[in-house]
Amino acid sequence: KKRRPEKAMLPADVVNVSVSLLSGQEALFSVVAGCRAASLLAQASRCFRRNVLHLVTLESEILDEDAVLSKFALSNVTQLTAVVGRSLQIRFNDWAFAAVAKDGSVVTWGDPRCGGDSEAVQTKLREDVHRIFSNSSAFAALKWDGS
Repeated sequence: KKRRPEKAMLPADVVNVSVSLLSGQEALFSVVAGCRAASLLAQASRCFRRNVLHLVTLESEILDEDAVLSKFALSNVTQLTAVVGRSLQIRFNDWAFAAVAKDGSVVTWGDPRCGGDSEAVQTKLREDVHRIFSNSSAFAALKWDGS
């Protein structure tokens, strides 16, 4: 007798969460109920290519990014609203500074030997920068497309 392959089942602790922007754009995510809300915030930010600052339940409860999702009454499919915006982001080292402007561009200043002069790569930093990182002598930018 041939055995039928068993259907792949999602673990019981995985829930589908529908996240919507106020514009009506929507995405569906499968998440483990035991993960932190920060994980869902990051997924939604990448998907929408926007900085998702908060997720809000239909009961107007804001999901704190450090909270474990199982703390909330998430059922399959839970609807959340994403609040997007730009939080000012500045990074620095001992001798230079870098900031992501509201338009997604990067501005640098300070000692050119420590990242304070970004003129050579300015065309790549004009838009769509999501985050910047620093070390003792340089800065790195992460764009929404992952580059």
